[in-house]
Amino acid sequence: MKIQKTLFVGVLLSALTLLSPAPGHPQDKVGFIDPYRIVAESEMGKIARRDIARIREQKEKALRRSLDEINAMKAKGVTQGNATDPNPAYETLKRRYDEHNQLVAKVNEELDEENDMLVALIIARADKILTRLAQKRGYTLIIKDPAVIGYLAPGVDLTDTVIQELNSQK
Repeated sequence: MKIQKTLFVGVLLSALTLLSPAPGHPQDKVGFIDPYRIVAESEMGKIARRDIARIREQKEKALRRSLDEINAMKAKGVTQGNATDPNPAYETLKRRYDEHNQLVAKVNEELDEENDMLVALIIARADKILTRLAQKRGYTLIIKDPAVIGYLAPGVDLTDTVIQELNSQK
């Protein structure tokens, strides 16, 4: 991963060097947006986070019910038994643990998928704004990865503008 990031930075710097204006030519404009801030601060992102929290709460209720059933079985003092006299209640408890663990994994996967889908929707809308903004203001390059930024001059960050335009869409 670090090699890929280093390679990406190298390619990016090479691209910026190639885009550097020759003497006497107008300078190419480079901008930046922070997609994490767009998701966190836009109204659409706030609504998405509330939706995810509501979904998480509903799914956690199901997880709590499952765990309560397991705890009720444990409270009855279910023991393993032995090889010649296995305890069916213990086997049921063991199966319930397995089912609960599978449910936890499924819930986490579903929440991750839902989150990814909502983030992708927000970023897709932001990308349309970004493209329009870049064309209107004459940007040659707009960077969307905060991890590759070493220095950011004032006025280069377009994140607030994108958030404002995203919020103005209904």
